[in-house]
Amino acid sequence: MQIFKFGGASVKDANSIRNVGEIIAKYNDDKLLIVVSAMGKTTNYLERIWTSYHEQNSDLADLFGALKQQNDEVISDLFADSTLVNEKLNEVYLELKATLIQKPVANKDFLYDQIVSVGEVLSTLIVSEYLNEVGYTNKWVNVKTCIKTDNNYREGIVDWDKTKICINNVVNAIKEKVVITQGFLGATPENFTTTLGREGSDYTGSIFAICLNAEKLIIWKDVVGVLNADPRFVPSAKKIDNLSFQQANELTFYGAKVIHPKTLSPLKNANIPLEVRSFIESDKEGTIISNKATAEIDLPPIVIFNRKQVKITVSRKDDQLLFEKDIAQIYTAFSNHYLQVNLSHRSAYNIWFAVDNQKFKIEPVIEELEAEYHVDVNDKGLEVLTFQHHTQKFVEKILADKKVVCKAFTGDLMKILVNA
Repeated sequence: MQIFKFGGASVKDANSIRNVGEIIAKYNDDKLLIVVSAMGKTTNYLERIWTSYHEQNSDLADLFGALKQQNDEVISDLFADSTLVNEKLNEVYLELKATLIQKPVANKDFLYDQIVSVGEVLSTLIVSEYLNEVGYTNKWVNVKTCIKTDNNYREGIVDWDKTKICINNVVNAIKEKVVITQGFLGATPENFTTTLGREGSDYTGSIFAICLNAEKLIIWKDVVGVLNADPRFVPSAKKIDNLSFQQANELTFYGAKVIHPKTLSPLKNANIPLEVRSFIESDKEGTIISNKATAEIDLPPIVIFNRKQVKITVSRKDDQLLFEKDIAQIYTAFSNHYLQVNLSHRSAYNIWFAVDNQKFKIEPVIEELEAEYHVDVNDKGLEVLTFQHHTQKFVEKILADKKVVCKAFTGDLMKILVNA
């Protein structure tokens, strides 16, 4: 069995979904489990619905209607007879409406997972029905019957023992060669929906690969593989043919968006290779990530862009020096809310951190720290750039139009906070 993961860009419209069918046709003899994300910007759309619902804004009905219209346009393009797929989608809409007419509960993260998760359900129903219509018989599976987590909403922690049992019980009972399921989602012991972290569908693919002892996980992207830079900012970026799991893990840890950070370690331990491959040029080999290391000398200079950074500066309210107990307390607040630090710098009287602009994590961290410390927040035009295997010429080219705020060096690793 192979595990395929198709992200939102690969199913963003009717033609993209047709392309998914053409890719699957090339693997007609293989047993496939296919993980699909929400279409295009649907997750962003549902986040707006979640915000509007929680704040009880007047635009909620309009947002819901626009979401439905977006799907209706895709369906009308894909299906000659859309009766069956519309019946299935209407069941999902009714469940969402039933949530939205109730008074919001206090737990915003719980509400987030129940609302935003609808995107993956809608997209997989459309993809599954389309594949059935064009002759690729498949079985649609609700991922909540497979992946079990704790009650940590928006960052669900997988219960691997329960998940492995459930995945094998569900998937091994399916006769069809192609299985379609949702990325990004899991279920609590009470069967409420959890999400596995933003962009967590890659991780879902990894979970299924491990539990089913798959031959390979292929993540289909809009790039030809793992590149040495983001091609949006570095047009000359080039593909890296091979990486070890450790090398790839470092890239994701430092902020490379091509693979979700949680994806790689389970695959490494199970010795299951991962290929990052283009759904646009699907016949071309991508980047193979395995336990075989690539010599450092064979790697090109690499730069990772962490854009839209927030700088959080913390100091004592009594204007005294920061001591180690202060540092420990500050980091504990970050840990309590799963807020990862991309770069930090400590002086005698303060410490600052550059973090991704994740308000749902940043706000509770600030609230916790402000009980004892001064906290200053700056979110204006900041980026963290991480360089590996770099040359001076490569760094200078990337920094040409940026103002350097702070640099940190460790071996061949360099992190720079800049004003863009």
